[in-house]
Amino acid sequence: MKFTIRIFFRENFNNSIFERELKKSLEEISVSVTSINFNQFEEKYIHNRRNIIEINVEVKGEYIDYRTIFGCVFLVIDDLSLNLSGIDINE
Repeated sequence: MKFTIRIFFRENFNNSIFERELKKSLEEISVSVTSINFNQFEEKYIHNRRNIIEINVEVKGEYIDYRTIFGCVFLVIDDLSLNLSGIDINE
């Protein structure tokens, strides 16, 4: 199973720390991270900048679904004390 998770933040943070911690967390449960992309964009009409992280993952195990992946993502966000403003998933 392959899918993409998009995470939205309103703050700047160290992308490399987030990437390292997330990969470590996901690899512990046999999930392969195919790519992580970091982008910053300006919201139309609000004039705010938001950071978006796009995580492409491929699940190797049969018993792992998107809820398990979300759990890992939320644990890393919590450990790094990041302020989440939105999340999206595409299968």
